[in-house]
Amino acid sequence: MTMIGDIIISGDRGGNIYLLDSNNHDGTEFISHLTVSYVPRSFLHPPTYVNKLLILGDRELELWNVRSGKQIFCFTEEKNALGKLLAGHGGKDSSKPIELSFKKSMVAESEENQASLQINAIANSPALDIIAVALSDGMVLLLNIKEDRIVQNFRSKDSRVTCMTFSNVELPLIACGTEHGEIIIWDLNNEKILSRTKNAHEGYVSYLHFARDELLFYSGSDTDNSLKQWKYDSAEDTMFYLLRERSGVSANIKKLRFYGDEGYHVFVSTFAEKAELRDFFIMNETFNGDFSLKENKKLTKQKTNTESLIQMSQVSEFDFSHNRAKDWANVLTCHKGSNKPYFWSSENHTIVQQNIKWEAEDMKDTKSLISQVHVSNCGNFGFLGYDDGRILKINMQSGYKQSYFHVPNKSTLPTNIDTLRSKIHDTAISGMQSDPTNQFLVSIDHSGLVAQWDFYSGTLLNILELSPQQVVALRKSKTSSLIGLAFDNYEIGLFDMVSLKKGRSFSGHSARITDFCFTIDNKFLLSTAMDKTLKIWDIIYGAIICSISLKQPIVSMDIDPTGEFLATVFLNSKEICLWNNNIGRVPVGDEKEIELRFMSEIKQTTSNNERSKYFSLVKVEGQQNDNFKINQEEYNDLRKFFNNALQQNEKKRELKDRLKMIQLEEEDIGKWLPLIHFDEIKEKNKPKEAVDQKVTAPFFLDFHPERQTLLANQIEGEIEDEDEKKESKAEKGSKIIRKHKRNELLDQVGSPIEKIIAKIQTGEEAAILKELYNQMKLLTPAQLDYELRKITFGNIPNVRKFLWLFCFLFKSDQKDYDLKQIYLYTFLNACYDVIANDAEVKILVEDLLKSLQINFDDFDLKLNGTICLIETFANIKN
Repeated sequence: MTMIGDIIISGDRGGNIYLLDSNNHDGTEFISHLTVSYVPRSFLHPPTYVNKLLILGDRELELWNVRSGKQIFCFTEEKNALGKLLAGHGGKDSSKPIELSFKKSMVAESEENQASLQINAIANSPALDIIAVALSDGMVLLLNIKEDRIVQNFRSKDSRVTCMTFSNVELPLIACGTEHGEIIIWDLNNEKILSRTKNAHEGYVSYLHFARDELLFYSGSDTDNSLKQWKYDSAEDTMFYLLRERSGVSANIKKLRFYGDEGYHVFVSTFAEKAELRDFFIMNETFNGDFSLKENKKLTKQKTNTESLIQMSQVSEFDFSHNRAKDWANVLTCHKGSNKPYFWSSENHTIVQQNIKWEAEDMKDTKSLISQVHVSNCGNFGFLGYDDGRILKINMQSGYKQSYFHVPNKSTLPTNIDTLRSKIHDTAISGMQSDPTNQFLVSIDHSGLVAQWDFYSGTLLNILELSPQQVVALRKSKTSSLIGLAFDNYEIGLFDMVSLKKGRSFSGHSARITDFCFTIDNKFLLSTAMDKTLKIWDIIYGAIICSISLKQPIVSMDIDPTGEFLATVFLNSKEICLWNNNIGRVPVGDEKEIELRFMSEIKQTTSNNERSKYFSLVKVEGQQNDNFKINQEEYNDLRKFFNNALQQNEKKRELKDRLKMIQLEEEDIGKWLPLIHFDEIKEKNKPKEAVDQKVTAPFFLDFHPERQTLLANQIEGEIEDEDEKKESKAEKGSKIIRKHKRNELLDQVGSPIEKIIAKIQTGEEAAILKELYNQMKLLTPAQLDYELRKITFGNIPNVRKFLWLFCFLFKSDQKDYDLKQIYLYTFLNACYDVIANDAEVKILVEDLLKSLQINFDDFDLKLNGTICLIETFANIKN
């Protein structure tokens, strides 16, 4: 598929080629339809060739008129230049010989397997009628499509060319990407290789493009999922150096987790054969990082075995703690089919240490494979779970072994533990979690056995047999001692880590549960399964809130530490999807079925909140003729569901009004909170004054007292004469603005608040006062401060009108309680001197003080009552 301007050109394996208008979102009508006898692989529109399209197959290259739907010319027929080469008739016997203008080592013609030659790629050149054609034997041809003549040819000896691009500057260059990730640039004038960049990409280069009027080009690869920018520099050995790079993961994502307290970083592991662990910064791609195999020399002096690092297999599990990230290794990984753990630093994404520092007598214990890893919350200790059921505690700083977790003396075993056990876990460890205070460690295996261990001594404290149920996943709450276990019967159970008692059970999925997580406030649980649903559960009531149907199942998800975002990964996907957390706005009740899919990429809004994101959600009808169509009725059902949620919130507001409850402002806090510290903000942002320098008079000025008096009188007289001339000029019809017209002009150009203030006469106009308050809410902190100072400066009537406003606001209702207090503080700060010196204004202030006292007494009464209720319920024993 190719897009040229607004036209989308697509082809299928049946030889059908469709031209669609990208502005037509229906997708059912096409501009033109062509049919060829081969599978089209690529399309190219030559410049100045109106309604013409070059169609590329494996061994076909044809020029078609898309308007008439007819073939114009076939370049691969045996009688034509390119056809002779493909058929094995090129070279000396050709009627149109190939011009070998390059060195023999680069252009020696291949005489073997010419019959199997294929065309890999085509590209436009800046020269009119000239295109580049890349063959499967590494040869690149410059073909004149108007004259059917091969202008130049050259070859990449080591690998095939997969894409090409031309520069459009004075230095004519052609860049070729190969199947082994190499980028070769030829100088067409001097007929030589200008640059050769090996290992530019991991895998074949799928995209190349030179920037306009600049020696800068872009390269991309589907294999390593990266886009790179290269810039010309004659001082470099390769002539081009890497300027910028943006890359994603090279394979489908296996697991993701949020890192840190702010929730800006997401750690991701993939299904890549070689170890791949990535750090994505959700606010800015510039800070993305790849955990590389370079040794961190600051954190360790151990010499790294590079060969073993290169052979590092797929990351099977990883865990981390950010508390000691700046001191030593804080990320621990285990790999598929390996018995070695690896220690990483998240600060600079480098490896710190391979394997554990074993003692000589412990070397015999290194044959078992590691199945699970865990890092304690403090960042000092790591835990390794082996496939034979053992658990090893290690030191994250030194990498030394601490101790194996073991079964104590049978006399001290808990009563619910079989005394005949030699070890607790008979199968591979599938999950481990420790509490934030380092008192307990909980481990599970697939057989359904849950064990509780003493964190420091490593002795067994308690055991929980859940068989015949098998445990498939373990997750812990980040802010409490709750742990969740997902079972093979599609059920999730919540347990207390201290007592190992079951508190809640959630069932509703119809397929294997892939992942689940807790919200930060521990009020809700989110779970996802292979049944393509995402379910939200209320932990307190033990009920489901809603179920979201998806087109693909989610395989991993996590909520960021701030509770604002949910990150998910779909099955067989390289993308991370961010969801905005609005769970608290969904009313609790019967299960709500919602079906949705992502319609657009996640974008950043223009909001002041840099963490705010949005995406479009609609319900779809299904797939018809390989095209998705939006079902308006089902979309309306989705909107109706959220409207019901808004109605529930509106009913809550009405209840608050009936109970006369104090309500806080629900608008953006950034619009009014800075008013509290506005004086400090202005002082901080005040421009620095220039250094005062004493002004010295020139030496030739006369400072005699008598002559200074004469000079002053003379200047004063000239000023009076000038004023008389100006007054006489004004009387004769001058355009100078007189003072008595100032108010009339201000009415025409005054601000909205000034116009509303002019309407207030007695202070009883409730509608006008409410309009004034709403207008104030639209202003920014700086605008509001400026308007209050401008309107009230030296104007006692306007001060009196604002006092009427605040008396009305505090007597009418108790909404926006905090916002009204901030506005009153700003007003008093702006005109306190006027209030202190005017008797009439003092009377209004006393009236306002009474209203405030009544409001405060009511607020204090309700606050104390609420505190008493909380203390009473907290002391009730079960």
